[in-house]
Amino acid sequence: MAGIWHFAAGMIVINLLALLFTQLDKILLARMLTLDAFWLLRLGRHGGRRALHGDRTDRYCVYPRFTELATRGDEIALRAVFHQAAQMVTVFVGAIALVLVLFAESTLRVWTGIQSWRGPSHLL
Repeated sequence: MAGIWHFAAGMIVINLLALLFTQLDKILLARMLTLDAFWLLRLGRHGGRRALHGDRTDRYCVYPRFTELATRGDEIALRAVFHQAAQMVTVFVGAIALVLVLFAESTLRVWTGIQSWRGPSHLL
């Protein structure tokens, strides 16, 4: 234990700084915005993260094939599978993003149940 305390102390500092920096924006915005505005901001962030992480299923399906081709050293097939997977993710995530961009106000009304949506400009 005596030989690794420097490493352990460094890891503790890194984790505390990571915690601080990942939560700092929420702390500042919670003090700057009203509770309703902060809730809508968090809701939008959550929805955006859900839309962008929709490709996780693809990773679980494609990763074993990547591993197999990389182990064999078949770079040509690996490139082909990579491009197919990238196109699939682009179509799925792009379609979701396009719907959210084009129908943002309607999506927020349905999702939040707030019918008198005035847009985000009045929040700041």
